[in-house]
Amino acid sequence: MNKKMSFYFVFFYFLGSGLVLAKSDFPKEQGLIYVPQGPADTIAVLDADSLKLIKTLPGGSNPHGLGISPDGKYLYVPSLSSEKFSVIDTSTGKTIKSIAMGDASHHVAVSPNGKNVYVTMSSSDTVAIIDSSTYKVVASIPVGKNPDYPQFSPDGKYVYVTNMNSNSVSVIDTASRGVIRSIDVGKLPDHLIVSPDGKYVYVVNLGSDSVSVIDIEKNKAAATINVGKDPHGIAITPDGAKVFVTNSGDASFSVIDTASNVVTNTVDVKNDPNHVTVSLTGDTVYMGQPEAKKLLVIDSATYKIISRINVYAGTHQIALAGATAEQSSQPPASPKILAASEASKEAKQDLNERALSRKNKGNPVMIDITFMNPLLKPTEQDLVFKVTLNTHMGDLMDYEMEKLATFKNSAGIQITDGVRWISDADSKHHRSGFFRFGKKTGSGAALMDDKTEYIILELDDIGGVPKQTFKWDQKFLGVGPS
Repeated sequence: MNKKMSFYFVFFYFLGSGLVLAKSDFPKEQGLIYVPQGPADTIAVLDADSLKLIKTLPGGSNPHGLGISPDGKYLYVPSLSSEKFSVIDTSTGKTIKSIAMGDASHHVAVSPNGKNVYVTMSSSDTVAIIDSSTYKVVASIPVGKNPDYPQFSPDGKYVYVTNMNSNSVSVIDTASRGVIRSIDVGKLPDHLIVSPDGKYVYVVNLGSDSVSVIDIEKNKAAATINVGKDPHGIAITPDGAKVFVTNSGDASFSVIDTASNVVTNTVDVKNDPNHVTVSLTGDTVYMGQPEAKKLLVIDSATYKIISRINVYAGTHQIALAGATAEQSSQPPASPKILAASEASKEAKQDLNERALSRKNKGNPVMIDITFMNPLLKPTEQDLVFKVTLNTHMGDLMDYEMEKLATFKNSAGIQITDGVRWISDADSKHHRSGFFRFGKKTGSGAALMDDKTEYIILELDDIGGVPKQTFKWDQKFLGVGPS
């Protein structure tokens, strides 16, 4: 970073997964790195030049996502374990507003003009919009299942959101505040980035060990790039030439050449990395390692680690603030959306996957269970429950899933033995699969028939909670009176 610059100007741009960077005209806030430290309920503030810890700010309850206003004056902090969303004044370090969201919030994206903050609400399958002038939630947009990561297009006209349990990316029109397109990608799409020219969206597929490259003009995934195991974070250089992908499953990061869509380098970093971001100058990569309690500083040309900064566990969506030499660029091309805008409607209470889904609340492990039988053929021999687990605390691979589930019904039947777990995708922080129960007990009694008033699936000892209950009443079973 050039300390001898003669002028500064305001500029705001998302460069990658976990990056929100603001260039500002207040010298005291130049060159700062903000790192949320979830389990500590704090945000570390580091100097980008000395790479030293300057101070620690209160971050609310389990901060995970992190956004910054274009002028660098405010931090926007979701909470993974409470309904409170915090707004922090960076000059004083104080929380100036605590916004009630109704549930836990995940990641955040701030509009280029700073007027709106988009927040993923995984439990309700929505994206909330906060007005930054009033600090009120002004809209809630239904998207796909378990929305994870939002990113704006460079011109601010569109927001792209990954839906982990729908294997899709929703395209939100910011003018109408509605979803205008859903684009299929790989399994368990996690983080994403938009290219600086606005022509491509790069999506990390955690369950497919790949990156989908969405061509915005064609509105489809035009390429798939294989990377390392359990990819998580993603970032792009300011010139759009390189994409960096963290592979949490094999403790490495991949470098993609965007001209050829080929992985040119894979670099071992010893401990699992998660969020990653690139400085505005493009010469430095910042990469979190929550298990090792480190923030890696990497040379973007040589891929060598410059420094390993000690931080608290739980490093996640990194935000940067500072000033750099002025850059010029052509206005980005606007995405050509082919589908007509669809107005948001109240979901009908019918037997679709959304209506059959049940989710927990207030748990470090987010659980989404869908009773599948009303959507399957009548010849299906088992009762089938689709399950997804998502967390950023602990290792989900420690759970022996088949030993954790209990089936119950209104007739008093209880099944704990003989449960089958069919894995679909597994990693430390994200798992999905299916519980299967035979439709009859050993004595021939049916687990579900037209007299069944309700069924229950219980999960034991996940995320430190002894028992969690998921219930479906008769109208959701596809049997009995309608």
